[in-house]
Amino acid sequence: MARGARKRPAAPPRLKSYAPSGAFLSSSWVLTSLFGPRKSTEPRKKPLEHTMNMTKIWNILLLAALLSATAAHAENRFFFSQETVLTESSENALEVLCDSDELTLGFSYAIRYNPDELEITAVTNEGTAAAEADYFTGRIDQDSGRLGYGCVYDIEGVFDEKRLAAGAGHRLGIITFNALL
Repeated sequence: MARGARKRPAAPPRLKSYAPSGAFLSSSWVLTSLFGPRKSTEPRKKPLEHTMNMTKIWNILLLAALLSATAAHAENRFFFSQETVLTESSENALEVLCDSDELTLGFSYAIRYNPDELEITAVTNEGTAAAEADYFTGRIDQDSGRLGYGCVYDIEGVFDEKRLAAGAGHRLGIITFNALL
């Protein structure tokens, strides 16, 4: 070695990782992959690289736990019952349904339709999850093909008695219509 030349420290040994071919990982493979093969009975010192890898693993596990918790929520949506009607038939009914993952104190919906094909005759909350609401009103504009309705379960501020519980397939309204074509 030349004078004044510094000796480079030895690089830490690289861990070889061989994934098993099966769907399940054995605990010995996981331990060997994370900590390397055990060569002595002395406690193994963790190099900085290993500590950083463990931090990454914990961050990934935390991220996966958070994502799986948010993915468990239901989809919040309004949708209609599936109905088949005859052309030029009258007094047909279509249910407005809702899936919600939270307690609901009120809602509103607006619908556009083709006024040349449908004539909306009524919207009601009788016999639905909104039947006991303090406020349920809206407007049907047959000329432009629009309807909008809103509901507030409790206008007196108690909020414990009237509300829509979280759940799927709640009936919120019934739209009565005539098929024009």
